[in-house]
Amino acid sequence: MARNTHTGLGKGLGALLKNIETENKEKIEQINVTAIKANPFQPRSNFDETTIVELAQSIEKYGILQPILVKKIVDGYQLISGERRWRACKKAKMSVIPAIVRDCSDKEIAQIALIENLQREDLNAMEEAAAYARLLSETNLTQNELAQYVGKSRSHIANFLRLLHLAKSIQELIIDGSLNMGQAKPLIAIDDEKLQEKTALYIIANDLSARKAENIVKKILQDPAYLDVKRKHIHFSDDIYMADVEEKLTLLLGTKVNIKKGNKKSKIEIEFTSTEDLDRIIEAVMNKTDKKETGEREFFV
Repeated sequence: MARNTHTGLGKGLGALLKNIETENKEKIEQINVTAIKANPFQPRSNFDETTIVELAQSIEKYGILQPILVKKIVDGYQLISGERRWRACKKAKMSVIPAIVRDCSDKEIAQIALIENLQREDLNAMEEAAAYARLLSETNLTQNELAQYVGKSRSHIANFLRLLHLAKSIQELIIDGSLNMGQAKPLIAIDDEKLQEKTALYIIANDLSARKAENIVKKILQDPAYLDVKRKHIHFSDDIYMADVEEKLTLLLGTKVNIKKGNKKSKIEIEFTSTEDLDRIIEAVMNKTDKKETGEREFFV
């Protein structure tokens, strides 16, 4: 096997992959693509469709250059490694795919899937965190043992696991790249999800560094109303303001809202799927108007 340039990865897993390779020559088979089930331990939740299509085109032209790794199960085969190639073969409408059959434990399968993605630096922070959590729960490894297997420090594992305590909306911001891990970590100290969200938006809008984000969170923990006071003294650009309003309207109305700003006139587009959905949106707007007239707290803060 070619020397692994990712020297930070664990020795335990390196040995595991080496053992698999020594048996590869006797295990290659042509397996029906439809007989293969996805790897339940796959840490990646999203696959780039464009790259899958490109790989499918390459496979149609050159064939499969490297077999996938599978495990025999009762009703076919379970994928261990090579999900991109498998998906691309299905996209290319191939009937069979070269595969190496290996009898691996669930623990080994989970380790291989995680390391395969870590070697490509292919996981976002939330996918990596979820993968660590699943390995811990389904393999009975301790954090120290997991750290050794993947070649990371125990503190690295612990820091990623803490991200799972963030509000789902914050996790989505990390997944789509709006918020990096350094900016997100301080938010874990804020218990209130709404305040977490408000702080995250402030961090993004002002492009705060991890250190500045940490300082802001410290001030918020001392005074939860800190941002409300501070926002009165800062100027948000139109784009940031519009994005903030769009998000709040989307949450309020339960549907996608787009604000299109023009030179002289602007408009708000509200999506609905049926007459009933439109009635629901109108009711939400009317309820909001009623609350404002009766002096209740406004939605925008």
